[in-house]
Amino acid sequence: MAGILKRPITECLDAESEEGQELLKGSEDFTEMDWMKILDHNPHLLARPIAIRGEKAILYHSPSEILKL
Repeated sequence: MAGILKRPITECLDAESEEGQELLKGSEDFTEMDWMKILDHNPHLLARPIAIRGEKAILYHSPSEILKL
């Protein structure tokens, strides 16, 4: 997922939430697969929704941004 978003997966997290801040403190040794498992079990940690179509993905703020795909 982070590969097609062209950004580190940590930039997709809600860093303002307490849980997000705690995870980021100890995340130096997390692999991308570790993050995928964390987000799979805790989707509420995503900062914004992610829209994926084929090989493209975007983090979006408003529904109209989905049209970019």
